[in-house]
Amino acid sequence: MKTLIIQSLPEAPDVEDYSTWSAFISIKEEPYNYCYIQLKDVLLDTNAKSTFQADITDFTHYFVKCQLGQNIYSNNQTIKDFLGGFSHKKGGQVIAMREQPLIELPTIPHGRFDFKIREEYNHLVSSDKLNLTGVNLVFQVYLCKR
Repeated sequence: MKTLIIQSLPEAPDVEDYSTWSAFISIKEEPYNYCYIQLKDVLLDTNAKSTFQADITDFTHYFVKCQLGQNIYSNNQTIKDFLGGFSHKKGGQVIAMREQPLIELPTIPHGRFDFKIREEYNHLVSSDKLNLTGVNLVFQVYLCKR
């Protein structure tokens, strides 16, 4: 078992959309050739100057997405980019995480991957809700061999 942290790093100083970013993953652990991955935590850096205020009980649900080769089955389709989800209290710092699914990947990730934070129905994150300046995703990776 390994811990994997994926950080959003600005590719240019004027980047404003931190809800989509690219990251390079290189895990080389012989003799392992596939793995399971589980989202354990989401750490959000937000703009403290935000003036957005909302009812403190109002949560928005977000999904962490990236195509790592997984196949997730739902009631009407196969989803190829789901990694987990979390809830964020609008205007606040609270993130609610439930137990996340353990997702099988056919190979151990190696290469550049595009990570996304999305609202329901794959909607882009609106800037008045999170005001992201950075995202850190913490995963547990369970290495396996066939």
